[in-house]
Amino acid sequence: MLKRHRKKYDQHFLGGILLGFSFLGIAAFLSGGVLNFFSISAFFVVIGGTLAAAIVQYPAVVFESAGKEIKSMLYAKSEHSLEERYGYLQKLSRLVKEKGLVVLDRESQRCSDSFLRLALELSSDRTSPKQIQRIMSHEIASSYQRGMQVVSLLETMASIAPAMGLIGTVIGLINMFQTITDISSVSTGLSVALLTTLYGAVVANLIFAPLAGKLSEKEEERARIKRITLEGILSLSQEESPILFEQRLRSFRMTELTGTTN
Repeated sequence: MLKRHRKKYDQHFLGGILLGFSFLGIAAFLSGGVLNFFSISAFFVVIGGTLAAAIVQYPAVVFESAGKEIKSMLYAKSEHSLEERYGYLQKLSRLVKEKGLVVLDRESQRCSDSFLRLALELSSDRTSPKQIQRIMSHEIASSYQRGMQVVSLLETMASIAPAMGLIGTVIGLINMFQTITDISSVSTGLSVALLTTLYGAVVANLIFAPLAGKLSEKEEERARIKRITLEGILSLSQEESPILFEQRLRSFRMTELTGTTN
């Protein structure tokens, strides 16, 4: 009943990132040459320092999750939307009315969504609504917390990168003043000093901050889908009438869409 989405890159998100770098590249070209804005030293100070500081603060499992989440996030339609889940639950309600709760067991066996599959299995086993509520609410909270850890990691890196740029600036200025009698060394030191500041700002505001914002939005959407799924499964497990089911789900859906619940 749930359609599998073909993985397509999120052109809106990637387009925004590429557009930002394109404008920076054009500005660099018009100001005298793109190569003037490349510095391996500045790159290592900003990227290496940011990663090192983040590694100190977060366990390896968060970095592993970040890799998976970022890869998943780059796809525009790799998961189901709130509207699709709402429609699925409506169809499921009609099937349960016609054939009984035995339908839930069949649906759970062909379901690829682990959260939905667990909810269907619990309901088909006639687990009490109170237990279903407790188990699935804990799953929602745990999943959301894991996702927000990755958001926190990206936000931390976004805040660290400019600081690393400032450190690189200080390093460049120190080198410049130590070789102030050598004009070529002065220009090199000043270049590194300025480029590390630039790299820190660019990496923070065109990579880490957008990734954190996009992932936070995605985690909120996932939580909304799981909450409406739980609401629908609880209604089915209580064998409520189709009219009551529809009213309960519609009210919950409108509440989620207007953002009046967390």
